[in-house]
Amino acid sequence: MFRPATLPLLLMLNLILLLPLLASAWASPARPAVETTARGAAAYKCSQPAAEREALIRKAEAEEYTVRRVEFLGNEHTSDQSLRRRILLMEGDPFTRKNLVETLRSLSRARAIYPVGLADVELSLSGGSEKEVDTVICFREKRRR
Repeated sequence: MFRPATLPLLLMLNLILLLPLLASAWASPARPAVETTARGAAAYKCSQPAAEREALIRKAEAEEYTVRRVEFLGNEHTSDQSLRRRILLMEGDPFTRKNLVETLRSLSRARAIYPVGLADVELSLSGGSEKEVDTVICFREKRRR
């Protein structure tokens, strides 16, 4: 049996060993890297490898995933509402490559932002029984006059 003096030491040791596991479980999902331009404006860089993104798109289409969330990164002056009016990826609808590409085309026609492509998209699939896709679209706003 343990002596009472060693009990706090054992509890502290357990805490030290479990803390990294708890921290990784509570960590938020990775976000795209933020770079600053020469003028100091934030420019978001999506860092998902193309091969990984393509594999996720194929899997999401083949297994009929639905769109859970669409996020925009990089809009400091452009409202989410004005961007959402241009997208075809509606939350709750089935995910398709066609809708993703059309969404990017439509967003690229907006005068307030620079054109976006598949390289500016990060996807993540939810695990478990709910087959859902989270989409992050990174872009850079044009300079305001």
